[in-house]
Amino acid sequence: MSNYDTDSAERLIVRGLGRRIGFGNLMQLASREWEKQDAHGAFTIGPCKCLTVPCGCEKGCDWCEGSMLVTKKVKAVRDLYELNKEIAKLETPDG
Repeated sequence: MSNYDTDSAERLIVRGLGRRIGFGNLMQLASREWEKQDAHGAFTIGPCKCLTVPCGCEKGCDWCEGSMLVTKKVKAVRDLYELNKEIAKLETPDG
């Protein structure tokens, strides 16, 4: 049975714990415990989905690390960075 089955035992345990302590709290606690086990490969928890916007890349990039989502401020910085690169191309003689 896959861990992604709707009614797998693991999923039901996680669902119950998440409802009891809050899913965000569950994710943060799991992330911290994982980091204790593997400081370099541990999964980290980012901002809430409602605080993110599409990155604008096609397949993942250094800005979104493959998630295709960034915060609004990161998107603004990325867009400004890309605009400055385009301006720099126009200002160079061989641009």
